Amino acid sequence: MLDIVIIDDEPQDRKLIINFLRKKFPDAKFIEVTNREEMNKVLEKDFDVVIMDYKLKWGNGIEILKEIRSKRKDCGIIMFTSAGNEKIAVEAMKAGLDDYIIKAKEHLQDLIPAIHSALKNIEERRKREEAEKRFRKLAELTTEAIIIADENGKIIFWNKAVEKMFGYNGEEIKEKSILELIPSWDWQSIGKFTGIKEEVLIKNDGREFVAEVSYTNWNSNGKTFYGCIIRDVTEKKRAEEEIKKLSDLYYAIGMIINESEKIEELCSKLVYLISDAIEVDMVGIHIYNEANKCLQPVAHVGFSDELANIFMIERKIEEKGCELIRAFIEREEKRIDGEQWKIGEIFILPLVTKNEVHGVLQVAMKRDKIALIKENLLRSISEEIAAGIAKIKAHEKVKEALEKEREFKRRIAHYFFNPIAIAKGYLLMALEEYLSLIHI
Repeated sequence: MLDIVIIDDEPQDRKLIINFLRKKFPDAKFIEVTNREEMNKVLEKDFDVVIMDYKLKWGNGIEILKEIRSKRKDCGIIMFTSAGNEKIAVEAMKAGLDDYIIKAKEHLQDLIPAIHSALKNIEERRKREEAEKRFRKLAELTTEAIIIADENGKIIFWNKAVEKMFGYNGEEIKEKSILELIPSWDWQSIGKFTGIKEEVLIKNDGREFVAEVSYTNWNSNGKTFYGCIIRDVTEKKRAEEEIKKLSDLYYAIGMIINESEKIEELCSKLVYLISDAIEVDMVGIHIYNEANKCLQPVAHVGFSDELANIFMIERKIEEKGCELIRAFIEREEKRIDGEQWKIGEIFILPLVTKNEVHGVLQVAMKRDKIALIKENLLRSISEEIAAGIAKIKAHEKVKEALEKEREFKRRIAHYFFNPIAIAKGYLLMALEEYLSLIHI
């Protein structure tokens, strides 16, 4: 059920919007907001979509939009604007608006696709946030170094992290100036600049590394001291790139699932995506054929013809000794040593939703075993694939039911609209009545 918040000063406009939307979303719950107090109360509740007017007597539409977005990133926001206010619409979009509609009766119908689009945006944001949360810890494993120098730049304090980060021992650091560790050190800007600067620093062995450096200074006993905290973000930068890559991967998987109408189409696209994004050499998918009681190969990439004839062939369910079948029946991951085929380990994952096993995913490297981080990713991806297959199956069942309904209506339609059939019915009724009278 949708919870839709309507923010508008005009009662007639709110009524018009609600009456229109109720036809399209009969189960929706509508919450009307007409002032600041009501809005504050609403922001403490859960809701799905906000439909708001730009022109409000009790507040600026853009500022209210920003307030809602700052507190609720997981809702869709649609704004009504007057014609010719494209500049305002652009500003609102930058502030987190999902869509805007010209406030006119003839544009009311645009609300439906706008709501669907906003709900889709919510789901996409959620997937991206979840993808980032899964790998955020990889970017947080950093070590901070602390250095204090006197007004002449001589280092008078450092922690062990400095030695580890720069590769110097304590005696070497004691003889150095802060300028030798941070060549870009600017005496004039320290104290004025309070943010974090990204610097490229050099280790004792000549290797460069990227660091975030925050600076400060203070006076004590008439002397000025300078301090800095250094965070090596070389790995963090790499991790951020990996996070973005993986976030894009999950987004791409979601798009493929939404766009695919057939299981074969879904699997064909996903094997290439998995191979490229996770950098594995061979990917294959088998789908369970209930009619034939077998696992049928539907898509693969990277397998040579010889290997495809071994791993990407139809397997009957009664082949109990086959690891592919065992993974399917037992709903458990399996591994096959690929040494006899001169390849690395073959990793097999069942494609399982809550109540059904849809098939299996096979992944292999040409030489090495699959790294642990890739295994974890593949487990997550196998769940997404299974969900996509289940979704397509559900859609196919709905289509089949609709087709049966259409066929039934087509077959019986002539009984209701054929005059001869109607006349025949009346004659049979009259005959039955006459026979009953004779019997009496």
